Amino acid sequence: MNAAPPLPARAPAALVAHAQAGRHVQIGADRVFVRDQGQGEPVVLMHGIPTSSYLYRKMIPLIAAEGLRAIAFDFLGMGLTAKPRDGDYRWSSMARWTGEVLDGLGLGRVHLVVHDLSGRLGLAWAIAHPERIASLTIMDTPFDASRFRPPFPVSLFAIPVIRQAAIRLTSARLFHAIMKRQGVHDPTTITLDDTRAYLTMLAHDGGRRSYLAIMRGDDVRPDHRATMRAGLAQIQGPIQAVWGAHDRAVPAFHTEVLAADVALSAFHRLEAGHFLQEEVPEACARHIVALARARGTLDR
Repeated sequence: MNAAPPLPARAPAALVAHAQAGRHVQIGADRVFVRDQGQGEPVVLMHGIPTSSYLYRKMIPLIAAEGLRAIAFDFLGMGLTAKPRDGDYRWSSMARWTGEVLDGLGLGRVHLVVHDLSGRLGLAWAIAHPERIASLTIMDTPFDASRFRPPFPVSLFAIPVIRQAAIRLTSARLFHAIMKRQGVHDPTTITLDDTRAYLTMLAHDGGRRSYLAIMRGDDVRPDHRATMRAGLAQIQGPIQAVWGAHDRAVPAFHTEVLAADVALSAFHRLEAGHFLQEEVPEACARHIVALARARGTLDR
């Protein structure tokens, strides 16, 4: 396995600690960064785009402390995972790649947690392998992907000509202002260093290039909602929604679609914005663990 490129010398301390707490695993041709902590049944925490497993750094030890194995990995082209110039960043291919990672980690049945656009990847894998879902937690995910449009300024990164300049000119302070306004409800819950960490990983090892490729690779089908509805109906494990009540990134109609299409065991609305893992990690972890225990597979 080729060694991972080192982080910049001035990388935020929290990002350095995050990197040191994880490891790289070779999955096929790709070097994948994984955080893995705890013993017991696996809880797979999937991040959205353009974040990374850093989003779950507060939740991983909380879930591990409850007798579960918390696992978060960075998607291809994101975070500290490989960002190949010639990578296949189509969303349908990324969904298959997600399954290869889970297989490569030797995971069987899992408690799956998806957030943001990872819902497209994780849910596609879940409906292809319903027998491997012990429980499913859906967090602030555009459930009807065919009707989703990324919010400004993320939408700029999908526009030809403009996208190159937009991502090149995004500074840490500008990105921090965007995160405080659109990412969280309580702006005091995310620091400038946290924003720098996300931006550092986005730019690291050619990440701006791979991110733009991911944004171009959206191949959602018009029947996405119907496919999700039919596929999730085959999952035997309990399904819940955990949502930021003040989410500005994912329009409210997605919660209506989700509640109408999926037999949810619970719908928890938390006092948070889109990145509720940053604002209310304890509440998020508590609901995930509670659903796993409700399944009856953990010792009480």
